Amino acid sequence: MIFMHLSAWQLLIWIVGLELLSAPILVFVINAATNGYFKAKEQHYGRVAGAIGKAMESNGKALEKAINNFVKQAKPEEKTE
Repeated sequence: MIFMHLSAWQLLIWIVGLELLSAPILVFVINAATNGYFKAKEQHYGRVAGAIGKAMESNGKALEKAINNFVKQAKPEEKTE
C-alpha cells in the first residue's frame, strides 16, 4: 500500500485531511437526525394536543346539551288561560 511508505508526519496529515473532509458530512447527518427527532416529537405533541382539544370540545357540547335538557325538565310549564 502507498501508506506504508509515508512518514509519521505525512500519515498524520492524511488523517487530519480525511477528518476535515468527513467532519462536515458527519455534522450534517447528526444535525439532520436531531432535527428530525425533535420535529417528529413536536408533531406528536401537536396531534395529542389536538385530540385532547377535540375530546374536550365534544364533552363540552354533550354537557351543554345535558344541562339544557335538565333545565327544560326542571322548569314548571306555564299555564295559558
